[in-house]
Amino acid sequence: MTKTRATTLLLVVLLLTFSVSAQEPPTSGQRLALYSKPAVVRVFGAYIAEFAFRDRSFRVSIGGVGSGFFLNPDGYIATNAHVVGEIQGGEEKARQSLAIEAVKQVGTAYLGDYRRLTSDQARDVLANLQLRSIKKINFVQLTNGDFLPYEIKAFGAPVGQGKDCAVLKIEAKNTPTLQIGDSTKVQLQDRIFAFGYPGAVDTLADFGVLDQKSRLEASITDGTVSALKNTNDGAPVLQVSVPITHGNSGGPALNEKGEVIGLATFGSISSDGQEVQGFNFLVPSSTLMEFVRQAGAQNISGTVDETYREGLELYWDRQYTAAIGKFNDVKLLYPPHSEVEQLISQASKFKAEGKEKSLFFSPILIIAVAAGGLIFLLLIVGVGILIIVKRPKAT
Repeated sequence: MTKTRATTLLLVVLLLTFSVSAQEPPTSGQRLALYSKPAVVRVFGAYIAEFAFRDRSFRVSIGGVGSGFFLNPDGYIATNAHVVGEIQGGEEKARQSLAIEAVKQVGTAYLGDYRRLTSDQARDVLANLQLRSIKKINFVQLTNGDFLPYEIKAFGAPVGQGKDCAVLKIEAKNTPTLQIGDSTKVQLQDRIFAFGYPGAVDTLADFGVLDQKSRLEASITDGTVSALKNTNDGAPVLQVSVPITHGNSGGPALNEKGEVIGLATFGSISSDGQEVQGFNFLVPSSTLMEFVRQAGAQNISGTVDETYREGLELYWDRQYTAAIGKFNDVKLLYPPHSEVEQLISQASKFKAEGKEKSLFFSPILIIAVAAGGLIFLLLIVGVGILIIVKRPKAT
């Protein structure tokens, strides 16, 4: 082999080494997002009723929608107490609240503004309302769109009183989970990430800006801890700069380690009733753990979490065949998983494009081949020098 051919071989090996090893690793934020999103769910806590008054029907509702997360693989979920407050209050209390809302609608329909109703008129409307139907909406919506009813296992205090926590239970197994961290170690300006289902996304979906699938995908916003404060009754709360809005309530706020350090609970309102971003609050995880224990639950991870993370590491290492195997295992254990279907599709695409890491070109083997090529080249050069030195001189 000539020196030129040996040099060419070495260059080819080095180029292959660069092309196989050159890869953009995921950022810490991307890792945290993919690790955490599967455990975040939407929580419905509302009553809907239809009333009749004279010749008209009125549809009213109380309660709303918030967010939550699985805290162990057996279907236990953490959220805000105010998200499920109407459900906790029971149907009789809900009927009274719904009737009051119906009176307001009647007043607006007939007088243009319910505040124009006199006390006597309001009592007359209330006495003549007919309840046609009532429906309780106590569901958790999984990331595949399925709705499952929940039981309230532990319930705290209303928003603003520092104990705005609740623990729910659905019939599910092998759910993905988040680990609850220690909020007493939180420091000012710690970076945090809020996961949840902000109402703004629903609004955009309603108006056709986003597709309906967007309703099922948790949003992520980030910011820092602004202040460590207390409510009037002395309960701790964390003030944060993270943008959150209605719908985020009950959603987890994570530190950079991926641990839940609080639940989104309430924000600040301006004098004209508008939300003021940058001044939002979290119920700290130390308070949440009181209700986890009260519910008789444990904050533990399971097989799905372990298998899913193994699959992600293989995926990021471009071992797509092995990663697909792990993701399929996750699907078997927990079919509603939010991320694995897309990851399987993407891994299959990369594999078909020939982007899978080859065992032949594993980093250790590449280094060994490159080193062997260099040694071989040095031997060729050395032999060439010896031949030149020992060549007989012309007489």
